[in-house]
This record gives sequence, C-alpha cells and structure tokens, in this order.
Amino acid sequence: GKSMFFATTRTGHPVVITEMDLRTGKSRRLAHLGGTRIENIPMGHFANLSRILSLSSDGRRLLFSATKNHEDALYVFDRKDNRLERLAMPGFMSVSQSQFSPDGEKIVFSGMKDSISDIYLYDIQTREVSRLTQDPEDDQMPVFTPEGDAVIYSSEVTDPLNRRKTSRRLYRLDLKTLSPERLENLEGESRDPIVSKDGSKVLFILETDGFSEICELDLKSRAVVQLTRSVGGSFTPAYDS
Repeated sequence: GKSMFFATTRTGHPVVITEMDLRTGKSRRLAHLGGTRIENIPMGHFANLSRILSLSSDGRRLLFSATKNHEDALYVFDRKDNRLERLAMPGFMSVSQSQFSPDGEKIVFSGMKDSISDIYLYDIQTREVSRLTQDPEDDQMPVFTPEGDAVIYSSEVTDPLNRRKTSRRLYRLDLKTLSPERLENLEGESRDPIVSKDGSKVLFILETDGFSEICELDLKSRAVVQLTRSVGGSFTPAYDS
C-alpha cells in the first residue's frame, strides 16, 4: 500500500509506466521499459480506457502487454532485480489486459486469433497457453477471483432482435468446468471488472448514453449500485489493499 503504478502519456508517446511513492508524492519512470525493447504499450483512448497493469500479490512483479516489431507479448518487470522479461505469444494477433493469478503462478489475458478475442490462461512455469472461452463474441478484461478458481470478464452480446446492436455484459467463468455465467443484464456497456478482496463484490465501469460511471455488483444478491456521477467519465476502478 505504499506505492501506486500507472501508465501515462504526460511526456508524449510511447506510454510510460510510472511508480509513485504515496507518502511523498514523488514518481519515477521504471527502468528498462523504454528504448529498443518495447515500442508501444497500448492504453486505449479516452472514451475506452482499459486496465493494462497487474501487480503480483507479493508486490514484486509488474505485468503488462506491449508491442515490438508489430508483435504483442507479455512483459514481467521484477521490481527487486530491476529486470524485464518478455513472454512471447506466437500465433496471436493481439495480447492485452493481463492479470496475475492470486498465487502468481498463472496469467489470464485477452488474446485475439483469427480476428476473434477470447480469454486465455498462461502457465508461468510450463509456458503453456490454454484457451478458456471459445465463442464468436468479443471477450475481454479478465480478472481472477480471490480464490483463483474463477475468472470474471466482459463479453460482447448481440441483440437477437437487432444484429447490429451490441452491448457488453459481465460473466463469471468457472476454471474447472469452463462454464460461463452471466452476472448482470443492465443496459449499456459493462467493462473493467475488479473483484473485492473477500470475493463478494465487483467494481466495474458501466457506459450508458456516452457516460462512464463506476458501479458495484453484489455477487450474492446481484444488486448493482452506481457509485459515481461524473462529467467526463470514470475509468479502471480498483479496491484499495
């Protein structure tokens, strides 16, 4: 709880990952994240920002996806050793929105193959990649539950009465059965879920009529409460530690 990590374009492109000391307010650019090893860290745009950084539960490793020579890969920055490791992802058109599992042994991410985005799991020890969802919908923004036995993500849903009309809903995927369960049926676009430490609630962004607000979903009652009322919009919420 002493540091915060964020991506910024305040000095222009490429995107810079920064560590801020919350006690002093001072920030520093993390070493070895620029130059020739990384050309770009995709961050989205103002109307559609998504979470791109993940910190391991022990606070030692920082995870994100980046591009080099038009190829996406996962990158892990070891804060103790000040070392950056590239995890190649051959066969993917894009790799994004990665997150460490609670035990730090696996990574869940959104990957695109054949122009279809699904949720994938990467085993850090074996370097094996397994596909968790197999559907034509656009699956993105996966996060683990605290127990590590399920993933919550955002998926595109097509209106059966109007194939041109789509929305995004939150789903929970059991990692043993790989059975998806829809968590809410709101109007609009539900994005960027993040699960509370006790696993009972989910913060997420709900975009309706051009406005993006932070909402909270109770996983037991399925009740949703809107927490913000913004002028410009709210994005990528997170619970404190």
